[in-house]
Amino acid sequence: MMRRYWTSFAKEGEPKGWPRWPLYREGHLLRLDVPLGLLPDLYEERCGALEALGLL
Repeated sequence: MMRRYWTSFAKEGEPKGWPRWPLYREGHLLRLDVPLGLLPDLYEERCGALEALGLL
């Protein structure tokens, strides 16, 4: 599944037929497993300090 996702991305410039990889600030993670989909970002609070420094 992961190989097909990245192959589609490399070939088409975006993973057509797959969920779009969310931007960090959207607060979601892309799950490339069964079931495929978006999950809430559990690390958002931990990365707040890096974001405040402009590193994310």
